Amino acid sequence: MSGILDMIMGQLDQGKVGQIGQRIGASQDQTSQAIQAALPVILGQLTRNSQSSGAAEGLAKAITKDHDGSILDNLGGFLGQAVSDRDDRMMGHIFGNRRQNVERQLGKASGLDSGTMAKLMATLGPMVMGAIGKSQQQGGGGLADLLGQERQRAESKGTGFGVVDKLLDADGDGDVDMSDLLSRGSGILGGLFKR
Repeated sequence: MSGILDMIMGQLDQGKVGQIGQRIGASQDQTSQAIQAALPVILGQLTRNSQSSGAAEGLAKAITKDHDGSILDNLGGFLGQAVSDRDDRMMGHIFGNRRQNVERQLGKASGLDSGTMAKLMATLGPMVMGAIGKSQQQGGGGLADLLGQERQRAESKGTGFGVVDKLLDADGDGDVDMSDLLSRGSGILGGLFKR
């Protein structure tokens, strides 16, 4: 069974990264760098949410109801549309009161303003949720176990999850040095953007 990040990376060739850049109004290089920073952060927050019983229940319901993985079967069609209010609200549910700080820090690290980063996060969120739904259908097990295994897989490849944790723990008053996450993230995801 392929991992969640692997499933998403399998879809994101240069053309798709370019589509995402057009969707959010950023260059391909900036978009590529921002994706590398944002994917581990989204996955990290979903992993945290899956460990809280109330949040895990809501997450499981959302995946069962709306995220069966079909988005990955027609990713070009999804990326050809504008960012929807629904996808934007999803990021609010995932990150709660951490959202603005996360977007600001990721934007600062990748050279995007926080509004553009918000659009990127709202683009990547449904893709991550779809990949989780597809992984569960392929026998990935319970949500918390599936996300925990994905985190272990990503950490074994050198993703900077320590930086992700610092960012998600930040109270919004201070900056988190995201350069480590960008350098580590590029080690895992960077090869994908050269295809």
